[in-house]
Amino acid sequence: MRKSGDEKLTITFIATIAILSALKVAVASIPTSTVDWLLRKFELHHKLSEENADISFEGRAVQGAEKANIITAWNESLFLEEYYVHSGNREYYSNPSHGISPIEIVLDTGKTPVMFHVYQHAEYVDVVKQVKSKVRAYKIKAEMLHNKASGKAV
Repeated sequence: MRKSGDEKLTITFIATIAILSALKVAVASIPTSTVDWLLRKFELHHKLSEENADISFEGRAVQGAEKANIITAWNESLFLEEYYVHSGNREYYSNPSHGISPIEIVLDTGKTPVMFHVYQHAEYVDVVKQVKSKVRAYKIKAEMLHNKASGKAV
């Protein structure tokens, strides 16, 4: 026997609902560790620790309490906005020439090192993140970091 058009539509509709419901349950029950991994993979502003971050300023390695203070300020900072970096202005962010010595942070993430150039201003901090040839720039508010810009940085 042939099925009528209404029966085909009903079967298709029920199958679609069943598949979408199964997908919803699967997505809603993803383990926390998997969700954390996915979020870390795409996060812009990484958290630092003393073990995985090398910090330098004006060519000298920053160590001890000074390094701990910078990492604490970085981890407690507030993300303000991301700058749009495209091929036309990538060089501006990759090699800025505005006379400010950056704090350079190299984060060892396992596969590829992530390089951060941190430029301190009186009211905010500019961060340029480089992973391989990809450049992203954003602004953060980190009280301890941008307060140092008023006096001697780091």
